[in-house]
Order: sequence, then C-alpha cells, then structure tokens
Amino acid sequence: MALVPEEQHNLVFEKDWREASGSFRMTLDQNHVGVTRFDGKGSMAGTRAFIAGLDEGNLMIGAASDVRALVDLSKLDGVPVRAQFMLGKWLLANKHRFYRIAVFGGKHWEMSVARAIAKIAGFQNIGFFDEENSSLGFLNG
Repeated sequence: MALVPEEQHNLVFEKDWREASGSFRMTLDQNHVGVTRFDGKGSMAGTRAFIAGLDEGNLMIGAASDVRALVDLSKLDGVPVRAQFMLGKWLLANKHRFYRIAVFGGKHWEMSVARAIAKIAGFQNIGFFDEENSSLGFLNG
C-alpha cells in the first residue's frame, strides 16, 4: 500500500484546531493512515487538543495496532518542552497502536527533544526526517 497523504480517501476521523498563534489538522483514514500538519506556535492548549484528537481517532479504529502516522512540523514555530513531555507520556501509553510514525520538517531543538522522548518511551518504529518524501518512504517500508 503506497501512502499519498494528500489523497487520503474514506476518512474516519478529521479534526481541525485553531487558536490565535497556531493550528493543526489531523486526519485518519479507513486504512489507518494518520496525517497531522501543524502550523504556527505550539502551546499547552494545542497539545491538549492534539492529545484529545489522538484519543478520538483511537476510538474510531477500535483495537487496531497498525496505524501509520505522518507528522508534519515544517510550519511549526516552537513548542513548550512541557507539551512535548505530555505527548511523550501519551505515546508511551499508546505505542502499541502504531506500526510506524514519521516526523519531518521540525527545527533542530524540537526534533532533538522528540528523539529523546521516543528513546525514553522505547519506541523504535519512529523516524525523523528533513522532508516529506523521505518520511513517506519510511512509512511505506
């Protein structure tokens, strides 16, 4: 199955969240392919909304453990460290749900913290990339 996130069909979940300084859009399709694109400045409120969206998406696919997730940080302008640790805690509790996660486009600091959190969580099926095409190759592997 080749991933082409821009052409996701048969969505089972969509969430758009926006505040003055930032936003995200997350989708999940019937093949358990999730795509999240962040824009603007990250915040604690945004992180709470994102985690709530992850939980809502989980409810839509039952006990599936084969989710492939693409996370686009290319337009993200910083995230509080505390928010990254909140997300890490969620990932630790839910890592069994994911086949692979590909994160791309983040600034050096955010990517370094994300790598550390993934390592602490013992999550090995996560890849960090500079651009989207490499991310898609990893998810399709």
